[in-house]
Amino acid sequence: MSFKIIKIFASCVIAALACAALPQVAPPAPPTVSNVTCSTVASGLLSGQNGEIVGWFFDGLDALNFDTRTTGSINVEFQGCTPNPGGFLNIPGGQISGHVFLPDFNQCMGVPDDVLLTISKVNCTTTDDATQPPITWVFDNGQITWSGISTPDGSVIQGGDCGTDGLGQYGYEAAKKPLGTPNLGGQEVKCISSKTAARTFPFILGSA
Repeated sequence: MSFKIIKIFASCVIAALACAALPQVAPPAPPTVSNVTCSTVASGLLSGQNGEIVGWFFDGLDALNFDTRTTGSINVEFQGCTPNPGGFLNIPGGQISGHVFLPDFNQCMGVPDDVLLTISKVNCTTTDDATQPPITWVFDNGQITWSGISTPDGSVIQGGDCGTDGLGQYGYEAAKKPLGTPNLGGQEVKCISSKTAARTFPFILGSA
């Protein structure tokens, strides 16, 4: 074996030993994923302010509709969830933030579109991330309003129209007469605190 070959071989061995001696860097740990914990605090039938429990249904696009010519009703369970986007403590008897769960569909009622603000049935998630705001509602003394957040950055839709507490208060739009009766057709949430919101109301839970 020539001296040149021996020298090359020795260099390779030294390089291999040097690499082996380097500290081994562990791969980065995967990000910690936290979950929300939800439990039912109230249940009943989806209703307008005047006790409209009949006429509700979800269409082929999963959008909520109201039509008095139909006989459908929608079972709902309000689930208080912790943590929640609004930072509510969810103390019994106070404002409770969480999900409007649809037991017949194993889904939640939410507002996934930040342009049309269409009320739809969507998949429930329990991951504490940007999937929570669109399905977050507030239960306050039997009144149910949507939180007003459907964007990943947590911004409040329509901003100042819905108050200054960082959480919107959105409900369904009602007909002129009788006041409080939901408009016919597809349902979109409207800001309750807006100056033009005289015909906007929270949902309530009714009984058969």
